[in-house]
Amino acid sequence: MAKVLQILSSRHPKGRSLYKVVCRGEEWVGLVLWTGAIWHFKARDLHLGWDPLIRSERLQLIVHQARFLVPEMAREPNLASACLAASSRDLPAQWEEYFGYRPLLAESFTDPESHAGTCYKASGWEALGFSGRDGRHYAERLPEPLGPKKLWIKILHPQAKALLCSNPLSEAYRAGLAAHVAERSALKAPQLSSLFEAFQKVPDPRSRCARAFPIGAVLT
Repeated sequence: MAKVLQILSSRHPKGRSLYKVVCRGEEWVGLVLWTGAIWHFKARDLHLGWDPLIRSERLQLIVHQARFLVPEMAREPNLASACLAASSRDLPAQWEEYFGYRPLLAESFTDPESHAGTCYKASGWEALGFSGRDGRHYAERLPEPLGPKKLWIKILHPQAKALLCSNPLSEAYRAGLAAHVAERSALKAPQLSSLFEAFQKVPDPRSRCARAFPIGAVLT
């Protein structure tokens, strides 16, 4: 594993992570780092039909390919797509072995300024859209933003999209649900207001001489 870390030059990210080595005989031909999914990505969430609460509950069922590298000495035509296909094919079982559940979807970013993402397309990944201007992800500790990244997704189960939106979620995948989701609100901060503020807007039926205290204070 020290060799993997040295080649990838990557610090250990937060949360779950899985390092994989794709081998051809004794030769290392691909290095992959899988981590937890990005918290919010509009194109992905719309594609899946997720609202904020569903995303909070089921995000762990998506894994993020944070790093992918074919060592320079091993590079040859079609090898990158073959490594991606092999890594994705074995991912659900290997993730379950370490973390107790099978993910349903994989995601990754490519930099359109340096890579067309051809190997992702060739190995069955689907392009969804572009990240925000900075293209940040918690697994990448970068000092400066590097511009928008292209998001790719790969289904890991034939019914992945349906399962990720199903209500209730299939028993086989409930081990991947996040805890305490019911405590979170689907509303954004600007949409939240206090009960007192709401009561202040209630029409006051009292006569003027009976309004010693504001209606909001009385109702509260």
